[in-house]
Formats: sequence, C-alpha cells, structure tokens
Amino acid sequence: MLNIDHNVKPKFHGRRDEFRDEFIVKHGLFDRRSRAWKEAIGDHAALEFAARNSRIVADYLTGEFTMREIGMREGVSHERVRQILSALAPDGYEYARKTHREAVKSELLLAKDARREAAFVQFWGCDRQRFAEILAVFPDARLRFKENKGNAHTMKRPWKMTFCEWATFWIESGKVQFRGHKGMRQSGRSSQFWMSPIDPAIGYAVGNVRIVRVIEALETRDRRKAGELLPAAY
Repeated sequence: MLNIDHNVKPKFHGRRDEFRDEFIVKHGLFDRRSRAWKEAIGDHAALEFAARNSRIVADYLTGEFTMREIGMREGVSHERVRQILSALAPDGYEYARKTHREAVKSELLLAKDARREAAFVQFWGCDRQRFAEILAVFPDARLRFKENKGNAHTMKRPWKMTFCEWATFWIESGKVQFRGHKGMRQSGRSSQFWMSPIDPAIGYAVGNVRIVRVIEALETRDRRKAGELLPAAY
C-alpha cells in the first residue's frame, strides 16, 4: 500500500478535475477506478461516497427533489447525479423520471389553462360559463357589442364597459329582442330601443347607462343641439 498521509486533503477544482492537483500528481493516481486510488482514498472516504450515493437515490425516488437540487446540495453536478441514479437504481430512476416529466407537463398545462382563462376574463369581463349563457340568450351579442362600441367612439363618448357588463345590462332590461334596427323593422321606430349614457361626459359605464326608446333619445339629442337642454342624457 502507498504511504500517504490521509490528513492531507486534495484540493477541489470543479466537476471534471476534482482530484487533479499536486496531491494526485505526486503519486500518479489519475485513474480513480484503479486499486491504487481506492487504497489511497481510504475506506472511510469510500463509505462516505456510498452514503452520499444512497442519499441521492433515496431523495430522488421520493419525487420531491430534482437532480439539479440534489447535485447542488451534495456538491456534484447534475450529470453526476444522473450517472449515479442510472447505475444504482435504473428502474426506479426511469420510473421517477417519467413520473416527474408527467407531473411537470401537467403543471405546465394547468398554468397554460390558467393564463388563457385569465386572459379570457380580462378581455370579455366574465368566465367562459357566463359567456356561454349570454350567447344562449343573446346570440349576436358579440357583433352588437362591437357595433355599439364603435358608434360610441365615433361620437367620442368614453367606453368603460366590458362585453359581459354590456350584454348583462341588455338581458336584464328585457328588451334584447327590440334593440337596434331589427326592432324598428319589425315594430316601427317607436318600438326600437337604444342604450344611452346618462351623462355623456362619463360615457358608457356601469351605472351611467339606461335603455330608452330611440325616438326619445333622438328628441333629447335634437333638443340638446338646439340649446334647450344641458348636455345630459342621450
């Protein structure tokens, strides 16, 4: 056996050159698989490596830690952890890796669905269930909402309502079937209803709109233009 002082610890240079220092060069112990290296490193260190490998295998098979996290804790690389797992527990490693990938994929899908749902709510103002309920009662609501919003911008009226707020207001008014030009063609101009802002300066916002007959809205607009009314309702 080589006469080596075990109190002298080799320096640590990184992942690939762990023991390539003056201590190793002095005794020519480049091959860590050789008997000389094993004798030089000592049984105590071998037991430490075995205990470390057992911890790595046990921690990874629990599914609570990734190879990178285990490697950072044990002071080895991600690749070295993979090699240890592949050598000591190949079946458990493959099963744990497959389970981990499925869990990560499931989490990514859930996060993607959550982002899509949040974007949907932000754009339409309600969730998909409420959106479907609105379309069941008011089939052309999306087109009419776009039309109403465009008219408001043309008249330079502020628009602060979401689609669901706008459609819900119409549905609760009970006059969905009489809104717009369709109602005028079927029942005449007096039966047509519009959504009108109470205060034009505030614009179309929840609490500042009402459903009025179109003839009333037009008369109010004409009187306001003639100076008979303050800019109030239209």
